[in-house]
Amino acid sequence: VGLLEVPSKGASWVPSKGASRVGTGVRGLIAAGWVTNFSTWRDSQALPPPPARFQEAERCARLIMARWFPQ
Repeated sequence: VGLLEVPSKGASWVPSKGASRVGTGVRGLIAAGWVTNFSTWRDSQALPPPPARFQEAERCARLIMARWFPQ
């Protein structure tokens, strides 16, 4: 996933400009390789593969089945 770098009113997600809850989360996603910021993509012209596969549909289906259709 690629991220566009957008200025914020408060603390930025850029590490040197302060820490907000959202900024901290975004920095963590970048560090873990889940997302790529625009300037990094611009230099390489490629989005690296994520460290693992998102399986949100399967996770949600399991939760629904467990809650409403327990066996």
